[in-house]
This record gives sequence, structure tokens and C-alpha cells, in this order.
Amino acid sequence: MARSCICKICKTKLTTDVAFKIQRTDKNGKTVNLYYCDSIEYEMFQEEKNCKEDILTLINSILGYTCVNSSVYKELEVVHKGYSYKEILNCTTIQQDIILNLFRINGIDKEFNKIRYMFAVISRAIEDNTKDLKRKLADKLINKVAVEDIKEEEEYVPFSDYSFTETK
Repeated sequence: MARSCICKICKTKLTTDVAFKIQRTDKNGKTVNLYYCDSIEYEMFQEEKNCKEDILTLINSILGYTCVNSSVYKELEVVHKGYSYKEILNCTTIQQDIILNLFRINGIDKEFNKIRYMFAVISRAIEDNTKDLKRKLADKLINKVAVEDIKEEEEYVPFSDYSFTETK
């Protein structure tokens, strides 16, 4: 008989025989079972978590030191309400040089001001970057489909191989 459990992501009630199980070791060395709805949901959650960690690493590299200011997390969550961490990471990567130049040009030295300014730049640019990324992905998909269609078509026969007869 299966026990009842709860998904760690969406809090759905499940049973252990249906749920996707991950075993982790806690800080005391004890093995703990974590249950999720399915492996796809778990992988998507891990991907978002990794993107968030990459964003924080990138922010630390932009600032030049490890930032422990809670305003970074607050500003990141505000942007995350409208966009995924993957989109935020893409935008931050693209805008990194611009942000550093703006810090230098405007003489921004204080940590809080840098954080606010950085997220203002990201917030303004993320919509355009997301549209550009989606357009590029759509173009790649269209090109891929077009190439596959060409491969599926009949063999090309040169024009000179056709014989024409006149009809009266």
C-alpha cells in the first residue's frame, strides 16, 4: 500500500507509488525522500533554479564582488513576475557591457544604486530581447522546416531532360 505524499513544487497530494522520487542527503547525513509530480516538472524546476543561480553569479561579476544585499533578490522577483529566469539571464548577459559602461559614465558607486540601476536597465530591455530571441527561434524553425520540405520533394530533373511534343 502506497503512502500519501505532497509534491515539493506544486503541493499536489500524491501517493508514493505514482510520484517521482528523488533521494537527498540532509545536513545530518540522513537520506530524505523528496516527491514530485513527474520527472518533467522536476527537470523544469531544476533548470529554473540553475538559471537563477547563473543570474546571481552574473550580477556578482557585474558588481565585481559577491553581493549579499537582499534588494537583489527583491528586484529579481519583481522582474520574474513577468519573465522566466531564462529570459532574465539572456537579457542580463546581453546588457552586461551596457550596464558596466553606464556605471562608469554616470559615476554610480553605491551598491544599492548600482542594483537599482542595473535592474532598471534589465527591465527596460527585457521585452525587446525576448521578442528578438523568439523571432530568431521562429526563423530557425521555419528554416529547418523549409530544408526538410526540400529534402522530401521529388528528385530534381534538369530542364533539358524534358521532351516536348507539339499538340495540334
